[in-house]
Amino acid sequence: MNDLKKTYQPPGSHKRSTPAPLSGRNDNWIFFTAILVSVIFWILIKLSDQYTVPYALRVHYINVPKEKRLTSMTDSIANIHVTARGYEILEINLFENTDVLEIDLANFSLMKKEGREYFIYTEELTERIADAIGIPKKKIRFSKSTLSFTLSDLAEKVLPVTNRVNIRFAEQYDLYQPPLLSQETVTVFGPPEVLDTLTQIFTLSKLFEQVNSNLDIKVKLFNPLPTQLNFEPGEIDISFRVEKFTASSIEVPVDLPGLRQSIKLFPKKVRVHFKVAIKDYNNVRVTQFEVVPDMQNIDIHTAVRLPLKLAKKPDFVRNTTLDPPNVEFLIIR
Repeated sequence: MNDLKKTYQPPGSHKRSTPAPLSGRNDNWIFFTAILVSVIFWILIKLSDQYTVPYALRVHYINVPKEKRLTSMTDSIANIHVTARGYEILEINLFENTDVLEIDLANFSLMKKEGREYFIYTEELTERIADAIGIPKKKIRFSKSTLSFTLSDLAEKVLPVTNRVNIRFAEQYDLYQPPLLSQETVTVFGPPEVLDTLTQIFTLSKLFEQVNSNLDIKVKLFNPLPTQLNFEPGEIDISFRVEKFTASSIEVPVDLPGLRQSIKLFPKKVRVHFKVAIKDYNNVRVTQFEVVPDMQNIDIHTAVRLPLKLAKKPDFVRNTTLDPPNVEFLIIR
């Protein structure tokens, strides 16, 4: 009983446990924040330091002169050292192509060594790279003072251009005149054995629908062998003059020029049907037309009817037909 008295405590007399203080968690957060800030400052310091970084770029030439073909490259890799601050190097690596050095030969002076060997100065290339990436020229250094390559001369041939642009017109509309090409011919450069097989050069195929007004377009020329052939120019302008047309007709007397026999025709006049642009409708005159007998392979003594043909018409009418296409006749003795 004495032991029980010593251990017994009235209900509610137990002490409640108190939560652990928050100071430990706050200390951890402060520690990690300090580490993060230190890392950021370290990165900023490193990015402000200067570095010299080497780059090995594959050389790719574009706009080789039309009359030549790039056959080999002595210097296919350009080794460059760039000296810049860390953040500039980072920007170059993120936003510039550090694998390929594209060189537009149209912007450089081509220097000839001997035979078919040519080169460009990397000094001129350094200026263009410096302008492109925003780094002073003195901080870019090529391992070589020149880049060399081989250009072979190509034969040339002038060929006619054939238009493959198709137009579907809105109702009543049509071409007023043939398409106008800025270049009727093109100079083609290539190996002689390939040029000998070519007779014409086509434009790329294009289709325009529901056309009801003038059309002016640029269209590239189709190169069947782009690895062997160059064109000068590579594209042309084509102008299509479009007008609204209407059908009309006019009665024209049949002329009898150069006939030895005197004959009388039935009927003496025929109707010429045609299509004309509305803007030219009021310019049509009967004197602009001439209808005559088509006496080719006709024996007037055995023939019953004379076929007719339209010997003259104005340039601005089209799709002409004669009604009737032939006439009866009587030889007057």
